[in-house]
Amino acid sequence: KERELQLKKEANAAKYGTGELGSLGGLSDLAKAVQAGTISLEQLTPTARAKVAAELTKAGIQSNRQTGLETNLDTVNNLLNNPNLGKISGFFQGKLGIGNLDPRAQLALNQYNQLRGTLSLENRQQLKGQGTISDFEFRILGEASTALGRNLNDTDFKAQLEKIRDVFAGKYRATTGTETSRPPVLTVNGKTYVLQPNGKYIAR
Repeated sequence: KERELQLKKEANAAKYGTGELGSLGGLSDLAKAVQAGTISLEQLTPTARAKVAAELTKAGIQSNRQTGLETNLDTVNNLLNNPNLGKISGFFQGKLGIGNLDPRAQLALNQYNQLRGTLSLENRQQLKGQGTISDFEFRILGEASTALGRNLNDTDFKAQLEKIRDVFAGKYRATTGTETSRPPVLTVNGKTYVLQPNGKYIAR
């Protein structure tokens, strides 16, 4: 119980930007709490988040966020890199379902269905709740998921997949040495978002 209380103390201290990162067994208690899933990186202040991320990286340990992002990134990259991607999108292949009958398109179809499952509202909410994605990333995934359909032409289909890939690749949450830095202005699906002092993006 003392150990559990100590972890909670470290977590609360980091969440509100107070306290120090004490070291134990090569990793701070806070880093161990993140590794165990007791607290997510998203709950930490930018400074504490960077310190913990650096600790975990140095130790060769991935956080839940990193693991989740890389798994989903692999899913979308596998589909984007599939040479038969064009056989499942477009009017004839997608809308009329002709691509469903092409034996060469079956792997791409399976990868597409796997990605659709990852992008379901329930799974996106779970990713957000776990701290794997931010509110803004949740919104981008929602918009891209809604727009993504096999009836799109090849160019538009790939464009939506690339937006999804950008989220899982961390484009909207690049970390510097000490804190999280985000582009001041982003354009997603034709909409412009401006970064506010509170760290949130507001549509302009």
